[in-house]
Amino acid sequence: MFFQSSGRPFYILFVIASVVLSACSQSADELQNIKTDRLPNGLEIVVITDTRAPVITHMIWYKAGAMDDPEGKSGIAHYFEHLMFKGTKTLAPGEFSEKIAMMGGSENAFTAYDYTAYFQRISADKLTEVMKLEADRMSNLVFVESQALSERDVVLEERASRTDSSPPALLGEKLRHVLHKPHPYARPIIGWRHEIEKLNLEDAKNFYKRFYAPDNAILVVAGDTDMPEVKRLAAKYYGVIPPANKPKNQLIKGDSLSAPEAIYMQDVRTRQPVMQRIYRLPEWSRDNAKSFAALELLMEILSSGTTGRLYQSLVVDEKISVGVGGWADTMRRGQGEAVVYISPRDITHIDDNIALLDSEIAKLKAEHITQQELERAKTKILADTLYARDSQFAQARIYGSLLTIGLKVEDVDRWTQNIEAVSVADIQKAATLYLDASQSITGILTPPLDSSNETEKGYEKAGEVKS
Repeated sequence: MFFQSSGRPFYILFVIASVVLSACSQSADELQNIKTDRLPNGLEIVVITDTRAPVITHMIWYKAGAMDDPEGKSGIAHYFEHLMFKGTKTLAPGEFSEKIAMMGGSENAFTAYDYTAYFQRISADKLTEVMKLEADRMSNLVFVESQALSERDVVLEERASRTDSSPPALLGEKLRHVLHKPHPYARPIIGWRHEIEKLNLEDAKNFYKRFYAPDNAILVVAGDTDMPEVKRLAAKYYGVIPPANKPKNQLIKGDSLSAPEAIYMQDVRTRQPVMQRIYRLPEWSRDNAKSFAALELLMEILSSGTTGRLYQSLVVDEKISVGVGGWADTMRRGQGEAVVYISPRDITHIDDNIALLDSEIAKLKAEHITQQELERAKTKILADTLYARDSQFAQARIYGSLLTIGLKVEDVDRWTQNIEAVSVADIQKAATLYLDASQSITGILTPPLDSSNETEKGYEKAGEVKS
């Protein structure tokens, strides 16, 4: 069990936006292997047939993630993911996982801002058993107070090890709190510690009743099977579960920004200073899908690998940084992000790094990139596409994540077409449109400074943001 964060620490780059957002396009012939349907109770079904091996990936995606946490109860979506591995009316605690292991399969789950997903990878002849088990905990979960309290302690320890012990992760929390508030993206996926500590059994029951229902879920099965078989089994096991018929949560937009000042943070555990800038993007729509494709390529040109403009400028030429990177996270239910991170060589070079970052972005807005840069970026993204498309699990995960936030299969297919159609002029337009300083926040993390520098820069010690 784990949670996904769109704000991973700089050098621990978990975000797979370039791959995920571009990796699932297929030709017309391949799309014949992707079928969709829906049960009367609202459960959506996606089947991706792949007969290369007698295995399947079974995933159930709930349209409920950290952004659906009720106010004051941040972390409940992730906390509840843990509780789904406890017992049901027919299974003892831990028996679900034991049965999957006994069948030779593997299983896990993850929580993101926009969804929570549970999956099993197993031989194709075990699909019936797996679907029966997953449908059982969609409707028959048993809540035990002692288990709920114990699992809450597990989540608190997870926060301690992944976030509280990581100054870059704490900086990311602070930045998103400023950038997105009052939108739920302003809260961390794992939740604020002081709110996790108060989560209880009643909170878990309410979340389960509100979101865990077939009309708020998508079933994705990839592998050696087909739609008739999957739909027959889904109707038998999921189809008997009544819909919740609950209204969708209203989307909230973040506050207007006006070039907020940088956030400076110092932490005694920091050895290498880091800088992160996050640009807030509009929500994905079919109207901006093409310009978002240009943004993906722009970020590849600006900040990806040793050929990126930032690496060449800051690391190779000026030698004032030891590492750079960046990505765009464009496909969300709410507003997306474009992120750039830099590891300055030392504290004295922080301002120089920021100045050169601003200079490189200004060049992208004022001048056309070269055709060679564009073709290299397209080749990289399309190569990632082919690699991801070869993985059954990646296919299931990509389709599940994108359909959960409201895209259609044809939207996914259109992504590569949009990438291929981007011109050098489109890159310039995307830089002007999306790398807008007034819609960004910059954070600086350093080791402890002397008192004069602390006063001048307004540094604060690392710590949890109070929501």
